[in-house]
Amino acid sequence: MKFTVYTKDLGGAEAYLNGKRLKFKKDGKRLAAECEAEGDIELRIFSKSLLSFDKWFLKWLLLWFLGVFGLFSPHFRKTDKYYIDYRLFGKVTEDSTVTVELNKRAKNKYKERALLVSCDFEAMEENTGWAEDERFRSRRRTCKLITALFWVLAVLSAIAFVLFKFIF
Repeated sequence: MKFTVYTKDLGGAEAYLNGKRLKFKKDGKRLAAECEAEGDIELRIFSKSLLSFDKWFLKWLLLWFLGVFGLFSPHFRKTDKYYIDYRLFGKVTEDSTVTVELNKRAKNKYKERALLVSCDFEAMEENTGWAEDERFRSRRRTCKLITALFWVLAVLSAIAFVLFKFIF
């Protein structure tokens, strides 16, 4: 049976159906992912910051070096500590569709539902709101500290080079 997921924008989130990543294609003004599904399904949509994953420091350090010592590397906003880990469980009996919309109209964005989901079959939702990464703040601070220390050392090295080259 055909299972279709429609969305306009997931805000960088990834979608998986029964553990298999969905690939979205343009369908007019929205994106669509079609696949075969039968019986019980689990639709998982999640988005996390680079600082939320295992081995985050190695990944960040690689991007930091490639980004010319932090000049072009990704910067992390305070709001990047919020992430989506949404799950939808249901039983598909015929061709089914799910429409997913990022809740951008919320007054207090991170206190309300993260995704607005409608489907044409009976489903149970789990983790509908935004979740907060507890380790994000300290990891973000570590990244900023390393970048600041490097630039201070670079400026001091440049000053020392100029002093030794022209004065001594």
